[in-house]
Amino acid sequence: VGAIVLATGAKPYAPEKLEHLGYGKYDKVVTQATFEKMLAEGKVNGISKVGFIQCAGSRDENHLAYCSAACCIESMKQAIAYKEANPEGTAYVFFKDVRANGQYENLYIRAQTDGVVFVKYEEIEEINEIDGKLAINLHDILMGEKTEADEFDLIVLANGMVTAAAFGE
Repeated sequence: VGAIVLATGAKPYAPEKLEHLGYGKYDKVVTQATFEKMLAEGKVNGISKVGFIQCAGSRDENHLAYCSAACCIESMKQAIAYKEANPEGTAYVFFKDVRANGQYENLYIRAQTDGVVFVKYEEIEEINEIDGKLAINLHDILMGEKTEADEFDLIVLANGMVTAAAFGE
């Protein structure tokens, strides 16, 4: 045998642990899995502004210290699908680094071409609700300062993945 591959599968990181990002605190903060369901059921029509937060729990010493590798691609796919359903809608992807290697770089380019806005952040400080809309307080790398992105109808957390072996499966 030259190599053995052990593929145990993975599950999304428990979003309940991401209250600092508004999960469980605000109904309009959902996970990628929930947003995927919303897309499939046509429940994104009429949503005018969506924010996707990458590394929700990943690359964080208090949660998951590693990159889950699939979250960026999933968010780009979902942002493109959202824009197809809502051509006049606005989608923002807040990221630490975009991980879209190989053929997935085409997905990144397509998302940009479709009008998805990418914002590089160092840290998301908090999510607030103001007059029924969500606001993200963050440290924007390109601006070099703390800022607020607001007026979001929905925020989608790209919560990291945890190996199924960690659950004893």
